[in-house]
Amino acid sequence: MSFLGNLFSGSAAQQYPDVQAKIPFEIEGDENDRRRMIALINRIAENSPTGTDVLTQAAQHCKLFLSAEQDSVGYASCGDENNPDWRIALNPTYADDVLTSTLVHESRHICQFANGCDKYDTGMLDMKSAVMLDRAMEADADSAACMTVLDLAKAGDTKAFEGFESKRPEVVRAVRDTLTNNPDATREQLQESAFRGWYDSDRLKTVYETGYYSDPMNASMFTGDMDIWQCDREMSSALVVKK
Repeated sequence: MSFLGNLFSGSAAQQYPDVQAKIPFEIEGDENDRRRMIALINRIAENSPTGTDVLTQAAQHCKLFLSAEQDSVGYASCGDENNPDWRIALNPTYADDVLTSTLVHESRHICQFANGCDKYDTGMLDMKSAVMLDRAMEADADSAACMTVLDLAKAGDTKAFEGFESKRPEVVRAVRDTLTNNPDATREQLQESAFRGWYDSDRLKTVYETGYYSDPMNASMFTGDMDIWQCDREMSSALVVKK
């Protein structure tokens, strides 16, 4: 039976034993939080070369913790004056099958920060450059997450793939189309398909740009505090791709 035919036939055990993390992240929180985060890390490290590489890079720079304070599945933060540390937060109200790909997505953002993307605060770049950079960052993070859950699915852990698809059906559809048309597609071709699937989705672009630009700018205009919106620095397409 084909890989696609088997894709949703497995299940992932969700237990939190007291074990060591296979990738040495610094984890904040109580013992239950620590065990849950380690289970997510090891789930990825045991079955995905892409996920292992992304998490290994991110672990050199950031801390992990669980938090339901923000209305999102997770986020990566460069910190602020009060807390300058780079951090990844995952929302514990979501299932582990969703948080698995989210951990890779946010870890990929940490890798992007380490490559210089953290230097561009909200309102610093002109709008064209800001949109190009943010779209590329999100598409890149989702392509890494998608490749990770594909690896897990091939190893029999299909639930993480389902969790990712529930949030990113457009990305999965693009990868599935590539596999259908070319069952021997390379990893590079599949990752390119995932990137394109994000980038071609008007829904995803609208969600992010409403949160990144429309809502914050409307709030700034309402309060009269427009100081952060300098929008006076340009970034070329080539530099966006490099970062």
